[in-house]
Amino acid sequence: ATKLTDRVLTSGEHLEATGSLLEKHIKSYMKNKKLNIKSLQRIIEGIGYKNTLNRGYVVIRQDNIPVTSREMFEAKKEVEVEWHDGQIKINP
Repeated sequence: ATKLTDRVLTSGEHLEATGSLLEKHIKSYMKNKKLNIKSLQRIIEGIGYKNTLNRGYVVIRQDNIPVTSREMFEAKKEVEVEWHDGQIKINP
């Protein structure tokens, strides 16, 4: 009975150690994933047009469509200009 008891105790200790090691690895994995998500969030924020507006650029729209080239601009249409702190409409 002593050998069996010793084996059960040893197996229990081994199981406990394995569980602790697994928990440690899971926590490390989750920490790395959270850091990856934060990094991706910063990238997304950096490429968003609102941050571009904060650097001094504007968005020009006609009919709620961004005007991305000179060819798209129609001189006799209302123009909306958006800055980082607001927007205005200009009527021809």
